[in-house]
Amino acid sequence: SVSVSVSVSVSVSVSVSVSVSVVLMTNPVTTRPSTIPGTIFAQGMILAVVYAFTKDGTPMGRHPIFGAVFHWFGAMCTVLLWLTALSNPGIVVRGGPGTVDPEAVDADDIYCDICDIWVGPRTHHCRDCGVCIEKHDHHCVWMGKCIGKGNMKAFVWFNTSWVCAFIYMFACLALLPGPHKKVH
Repeated sequence: SVSVSVSVSVSVSVSVSVSVSVVLMTNPVTTRPSTIPGTIFAQGMILAVVYAFTKDGTPMGRHPIFGAVFHWFGAMCTVLLWLTALSNPGIVVRGGPGTVDPEAVDADDIYCDICDIWVGPRTHHCRDCGVCIEKHDHHCVWMGKCIGKGNMKAFVWFNTSWVCAFIYMFACLALLPGPHKKVH
């Protein structure tokens, strides 16, 4: 008779420290107040629209497949909203990507006297953020930051997703029988 005893003990300890108050209240680069409440408002609007059009008694609420697809659109809008809002828009810092060596200044380059750096074309200083943004498009209050080179793709996909969600919603409302129509 042979007896074998095996004992395995595994201990994994992971420590993650996140300062949520710093992320929500200030921009880590400029220490200016963030406009994250705009992003939270946009998130609330996404949730309200999805709920309002998929609750029981609504055309999409009575048809689970159509409601599930609209929930998927809501999830995509949420993910892309926060991906855009939490990503770096292309902030230009001294000596980093987007800056121009003072000895190699080109005719198209711009000097930002606020940031005291030379930057390439299409880089602009944002008064709201207090920094230069590479390929600056605009400062978006709903995202709580600028839209630039670093977050433009996510921003375009976010806008595409909510436009597609509304087209889908209006198509469902037009095609699905409402409370006044009888289903045969």
